[in-house]
This record gives sequence, structure tokens and C-alpha cells, in this order.
Amino acid sequence: MLLVFGGIVVSNAQYLPYKDTGSIEGKIISVEVTGNSTTPLVLKKGTHVIFTINFRLLEAISGNVSVKCSFSIGGVPVPLPVVTDPFGATPAGTEIEYLLRLNINNNMPPLRGVIKIEIVNNATGKTIISFEMPAEIVENN
Repeated sequence: MLLVFGGIVVSNAQYLPYKDTGSIEGKIISVEVTGNSTTPLVLKKGTHVIFTINFRLLEAISGNVSVKCSFSIGGVPVPLPVVTDPFGATPAGTEIEYLLRLNINNNMPPLRGVIKIEIVNNATGKTIISFEMPAEIVENN
């Protein structure tokens, strides 16, 4: 099981290539993942990585958002549990640095797939940001 913890900071990893998969109310500026300077991301069992997602809001939000995270294997998404700090009401044009911590459980089998992260504005039902990148879960040797 991967466990995701999140936090938001309005405002030592490397920018990574990502595929925007339907951002509507926000524009992704950059994605960084600690310990990864290229893709596919290498997620070692028994460790954690921090995603730092920088984006600009194109629409104001009330703060009622949800974060969805999944690991797709052969096109089949497997939801990952997400625990986040709440967003506050934030005006359009604000640049946000959003942090997600993924704990990679020792019980996860070695896998290759795609990590997808999506932040949704629950008030409008629209996606604020959404992206994916290739990843693999490996043994921690």
C-alpha cells in the first residue's frame, strides 16, 4: 500500500517531465520528486518520496478540494489512500506549492506503471490540476 500525506504552502528535488491529464482550474508550473531526477520514478519499498507540485490557480477556490492519487498497472488504476491538510479559500492567480508524501509499503510487489495525481475543486466538480508520470516500485536493496 502507498500512503500519501499532503500539505499546502502558498508561496531539494529536480523538475521532472509529466503529462498534464486535464488541468482546468490550475496551470502546473513544475513537479519535483525527492530522490528522483528522471522518470520512471523509482519508488523503493519501505521508504517515502515527497512530491512538490507548483501550480497557479486560474480560478478562485473556496477551499473545498479533494486529492486523488492512483497507480495504474496496464491501464487499470488502483486508488492510493490520501491524507491532506485542507486548502483555504484562495484567489485566482495565486501560485501554490503543494507537498505530497508517499510512503511505499514493504508489502507492495515490484511493479511498473503510472502514478496519477489529481486535485479537484469539490465546489465546482472541476479538476484544478491533474498529471501523471511513469513509476516503478522496486526492492530497497
